[in-house]
Amino acid sequence: MTETIIIPLNKLDLDPKNVRKTYSAEGIAALAGSIRADGYRLLQNLVVRKGDKKGRYFVTAGGRRRAALNLLAEKGEIAKDFPVECKERAGEDAKATSLAENVLREDMHPVDQYEAFRDLADEGKSVPDIAARFGTTETIVRRRLALGRVSPRLLEAYRNEDMTFEQLSAFTISDDHEAQERIWNELPAWNRYASNIRSALAGEGVRAGDKRVKFLGGLDAYEAAGGTVRRDLCDDKEGGFAVDVVKLDALVAAKLESAAKAVKAEGWKWVEIMPDVSYDTFQAYGRRYPEQVPLSEAEQAELDQLTAEYDDLAELIGAEAADEEADAKIEEIDKRITALQDRTEIYTPEAFEIGGAIVTLTNYGDVRIERGLVRPEDDRDDEADGDDEGGNSVEKPQEAGQPKVTHSAALVEDLTAQKTAALRVELANNHEIALAAVVHAMLLSVIYDYRPNVDSLLQIKLTHERIEIGSRRHCRADGRRQRLAS
Repeated sequence: MTETIIIPLNKLDLDPKNVRKTYSAEGIAALAGSIRADGYRLLQNLVVRKGDKKGRYFVTAGGRRRAALNLLAEKGEIAKDFPVECKERAGEDAKATSLAENVLREDMHPVDQYEAFRDLADEGKSVPDIAARFGTTETIVRRRLALGRVSPRLLEAYRNEDMTFEQLSAFTISDDHEAQERIWNELPAWNRYASNIRSALAGEGVRAGDKRVKFLGGLDAYEAAGGTVRRDLCDDKEGGFAVDVVKLDALVAAKLESAAKAVKAEGWKWVEIMPDVSYDTFQAYGRRYPEQVPLSEAEQAELDQLTAEYDDLAELIGAEAADEEADAKIEEIDKRITALQDRTEIYTPEAFEIGGAIVTLTNYGDVRIERGLVRPEDDRDDEADGDDEGGNSVEKPQEAGQPKVTHSAALVEDLTAQKTAALRVELANNHEIALAAVVHAMLLSVIYDYRPNVDSLLQIKLTHERIEIGSRRHCRADGRRQRLAS
């Protein structure tokens, strides 16, 4: 049996035969906090071998613990010659010993972590204290404690590897164990995605990533306006749900009404607010497009200068080298660029006389205005097959060939999920077909104005700049947003 020996901390050196060469500063600091919380004691002794100099030792296994102790010594919390319990091994076994310690180990099971953290919390320990004690972050502690909202039967299912941790985490948005178990049992095995579990538990809730929530300024803005929020402690990206959908839609409608007032003031025959529109919506209308009017030399020079400033600021922001005022400045530049570009497109009086506009939302949660739409009853017969005298092209709506059949949202969602699962299997087994489908979906988004992916079953988005007049204003804003995001 290997005997335990006591060696001063300042006599311990990192072993060149230690297979672990890289340590993170955050990890060392967390481990130091755990050692501090346990009264500066090590749970596991270091494994050492004799060094090249008399009285010194190489740390074959336990380099992170040695680094954490040195950090505590640098802070003056322990002495530089702090006594460290070690076990000595022969030098010829050093490489194998180090490899065994770093490779042949397994992280603690998440449910075991939850139970350990729960017991400490029940004893009155705070989240920061628990995090320090276990050398982890407060976020991890809160996520593990959130598992306390999940049904014990589902926790056991996860222990038995019948579900993934992502699926288990999805149940933390609710503490209704009966509903959790019912949803898990009712969802088909192929459809038990975390997003589907969250949606089923949320009921009529709207995710924080929904464009309506983004339009209002996020869940915090919705909650400040009196809305009810259900938080998701295990989801960093989305964060939760807006529960009161009626309240949400009312807030969105009120804010869109402000944008619609400005559009109405332009003189259109009608203006409608539609937070959610599809390609089929625009198929019901004809269209009048604006005429192109060149900017003056001064305006064009200003536009060129603003565009250059925008690109320079976007590059600095992308490189995280911009100052605190950069975001506000680039927004002002963007508004001025849009105002100048709007002057290059002018609708004729006839377009205002018979046409209207729809105020809606983009997927980013921004206001989108579609102008020049003409209702069938307002369209003139003598303009049906050509251009009007002002040069505005007329786009006739498609004739209704067959009656439309509508289905419930629940049925459509279920059928879509089944279709998606079947397609995934088929595409995974047919690479040539998968490639053709991807290229087809991308070409659709380039060739057609308002129907990207309408004739494709793949949800693939290709961002690009269009040159058509009718959609130019919307695409310019998207293009600038994409350049800034990249």
